[in-house]
Amino acid sequence: MAEESLQERNERALNATSKDELEELAEDEDEDVRLRVARNTNTPASVLEQLAADENWQVRFNVAENMNTPLSVLEKLAEDDEMDIRNYVAKNENTSVSILEKLADDKDDYLRINVAEHKNTSVSVLEKLAVDENWQVREKVAEHKNTSVSVLEKLAVDENEYVREAVATNADTPASVLEKLGMSEDSTSDEQDVGKKKYEVTLNGIGGEVVVGSITKEQYDYWVGKNDSDIYQHFLEDDIEDSEVPSEAWIGNRWFEMDNIEHLNGCELSNVNNIDVLIDGNERSLVFECNLGKESIKGKGIKIELNKVDWKGLEKGYYFLYQPLEKGGLTIQIETENEFDPKMLTLICTEFVMPNKIGCFISSVDYEGGDVIEGDGFCDGDFTDTHWAEFFKVA
Repeated sequence: MAEESLQERNERALNATSKDELEELAEDEDEDVRLRVARNTNTPASVLEQLAADENWQVRFNVAENMNTPLSVLEKLAEDDEMDIRNYVAKNENTSVSILEKLADDKDDYLRINVAEHKNTSVSVLEKLAVDENWQVREKVAEHKNTSVSVLEKLAVDENEYVREAVATNADTPASVLEKLGMSEDSTSDEQDVGKKKYEVTLNGIGGEVVVGSITKEQYDYWVGKNDSDIYQHFLEDDIEDSEVPSEAWIGNRWFEMDNIEHLNGCELSNVNNIDVLIDGNERSLVFECNLGKESIKGKGIKIELNKVDWKGLEKGYYFLYQPLEKGGLTIQIETENEFDPKMLTLICTEFVMPNKIGCFISSVDYEGGDVIEGDGFCDGDFTDTHWAEFFKVA
């Protein structure tokens, strides 16, 4: 019987339902297999607890994201040195009040934003976050259903207009607070319902570039089989003279100057945190928030158009695929005669299926019954250390 390939083990790790099978795959020597076990929604709590101590931070990252992860494990991961892992604990819908209370003191702005919008965040924590120096944290407090009237009163006079608008659009904001904003309950609903024709839609999360480029046989022979960490560090290099990599194999950060087969800018499907809508340039509305995957996004009524890359269409030769990820996202504008409806959205995705990697990248957006003006991918310049690379040959 032929030995099972890495790709076959990866597929099993992502789709297995048997406890015994998942326990076996969680012991796999390849980190990508363990990563997929950690992502699998069928993985039992006992296996997730084991993987939460994995030396590879991306495995722990997926444990933090998994809805089956028990609170005791989330509590440990909330103290992980990796910020992205703590962030996904803050996003996990099962995270408890006590864990969120600890995470509210984290130095990372994105993490405190996630705490401020979590459904389980307590009144006392929201009160503390209402004076956060980051306006986006205060904005999420202003939108939260658990925020007290006394806090809403303070945020109604916040120096930031988006925070004040969030107070105005909070369904639980009482008339007394709306009066402070110079509004009434009737005028608030009227303004939201009339004349909304132009929308700016932003997918916030982790994005960047997907690049596929051609390389020489010498570069291929040197890099094929190298681990992700070594590849990632090399792609950051900017000086061939200081590199330990042989000159004939050196790529460094000049990869973006190559003649690329694909060069996309946007968001990874699994790493979008939320979708915001800016209405006529003056009102913001959160369409929904979750860690997006194919199933969760379809549950919101949003459609996915999936295009797979056909590597057979490439000329014979040697290639690499690289995706460095940064905090950021994708922004587009929509013009329509009707009110914005997320169920009219279609996310157009490109799926890269490699021997050892699968990535799904949102490259553009369509909207039924409206005109879409393509915007740009953006980043805040902060690399997340999340990336993947692959070197392959077209025969």
